[in-house]
Amino acid sequence: MSFFWSLAFLAVVPLVMAYPTGAPLGTCVNLTPKHFNSTNPTVLIPPQAGPSPYALSVSKNMYSPSEELTVTVTSDTGDYFEGFLLQARLADDTLVGTFSDPPTNNTKLLQCTDLGDSVTHTSSARKDAGTSFTWTAPSSDVGNVTFTATFVLQYDEFWVKVTSQEIMASTGAPWVTVNSALIISLLGVVFVATKQ
Repeated sequence: MSFFWSLAFLAVVPLVMAYPTGAPLGTCVNLTPKHFNSTNPTVLIPPQAGPSPYALSVSKNMYSPSEELTVTVTSDTGDYFEGFLLQARLADDTLVGTFSDPPTNNTKLLQCTDLGDSVTHTSSARKDAGTSFTWTAPSSDVGNVTFTATFVLQYDEFWVKVTSQEIMASTGAPWVTVNSALIISLLGVVFVATKQ
């Protein structure tokens, strides 16, 4: 009889560990799902090694303090996804900004360090590529930001740390420095020309 219960337990472990109601707090740092192998429940399933079919598209390549940006999941193959965890990170992996009003199609806000600093799934129902999220930048310049996500296609098929392009802080943009130098140079030329 105990052999039967042992087998029943081992059969249920992968289902429980899949976290169909959202990423657990334990995945906030490394974004790696804790999905165990169904034939050996002590072995974690590794992420996919190949390129992700998913990408993150951001509405702007620069942000200002408190500005809202839209982050959209895209897929060249049109793949859906079942689970995900999305964050905005600095180069040192600090979470920044706040997600708000997540789509009502099986998504929710998650608090890894601060309320709304992450967004995840609420069920394993399919979510289509094209799903968008609203992110609000911090109220002050914190540096350049990269959106980072994990996508789960199915229990044993997932991609970890898929990143967007780096989003620059507007106050630290290099073109501001170039334009300032250009303006100063032009003023110098105008000043010299008027002195002659």
